[in-house]
Amino acid sequence: MNRFKSSLVSALDRKIFTMVFSLICLLLAGYSGIQAQDKHSQQNFQPGIPYAISDIESINTTNGNLMFNFGFGSVRGRGTAQQGISLKYNSKLYESHVMTDLDNSGNHSPQKFIRPDYEGGWKYDGDYEVRVINRNDDQDQPIQAGGGCQPPNFKAVYVWKLMVYFPDGSQHEFRPTGYSDESQDLIGIPKTRDGYFNVDTSGKITDLAYTYGIGINCPVSYSVYYVQGQDSNPKMTYYSTDGTFMRLEIPNGQNVRHPDKWTIYMPDGSKVTNGELDAQSNVLPQRVYDKNGNFVTKGQVTLPDSSTVTGYIDQIGRYVAKKVVSSTEDHIYKLGINGAPIVQPPFVIPQRWRVFYCFPSLI
Repeated sequence: MNRFKSSLVSALDRKIFTMVFSLICLLLAGYSGIQAQDKHSQQNFQPGIPYAISDIESINTTNGNLMFNFGFGSVRGRGTAQQGISLKYNSKLYESHVMTDLDNSGNHSPQKFIRPDYEGGWKYDGDYEVRVINRNDDQDQPIQAGGGCQPPNFKAVYVWKLMVYFPDGSQHEFRPTGYSDESQDLIGIPKTRDGYFNVDTSGKITDLAYTYGIGINCPVSYSVYYVQGQDSNPKMTYYSTDGTFMRLEIPNGQNVRHPDKWTIYMPDGSKVTNGELDAQSNVLPQRVYDKNGNFVTKGQVTLPDSSTVTGYIDQIGRYVAKKVVSSTEDHIYKLGINGAPIVQPPFVIPQRWRVFYCFPSLI
């Protein structure tokens, strides 16, 4: 009798175990199916966001713009400071925009302008770049301020726009604090509200003043002249316009189009500096700091073949660097075990037939 009870209990135990195990398997299978379905839905077409089959490319479903991003390695220093080298391709070779300007009949009308896209084609990325745009870059000749029978055209002085390009390929527009991109209003002249300002990166302010009276060859004759001013602060402060809450500071007295001293402050407490001074007043290269002061810097790297190239280095000497070997070949180095790089097969870019050898022991 005891043997029968023992066998019955063992059979029940096995049955319960089998049921529990089957239930767990079903739950895991269902969870995996949900995860796979979610991943599949993220990879397929979704209106308004880029479409991607793999992790190296994206296709904009609105304009068909194709972008590739090949990461060749990065250096993560102490903390979260990080910087690296990547190769990017952007099929958008030109960009267009509409702005109001004088047409062939002498009237103000919306017109479309086309210019080469700054990010078009193949390029290496690694640095943060501050780019100053002048409205006249799109013109065959500088926009005229008006005068005579022509009313004042404030687009002649509202000409400055500032963009910051990140190593990941993103672009961020910045606006100077305390200034507006809206020009004076004059009857019959459209206002300027297109992201261009009348103050440059050195704090120089340019505006238009005018008088008018009865004309001889036209109903109204205008006298237009420039008015100059200077921002009283020692540096210009800009803020991002896309909700990223970044602040950019540019000290005055630099080249207006190509300032080489600036600092970008991130909302998490990290920052990027370019041209800051050390304790001995030496100019430092670009650095990426985390919120605790750890950094990765741009600097000179000595490779295993004793050649010296520019790369990105952390505070303990680890680096990633690019060496131009020939007109058709570049080598990407990254510090490996005991300072020795590891060779991988070459990666070929067919359109330019450039060969990239990666040495990514820590990628």
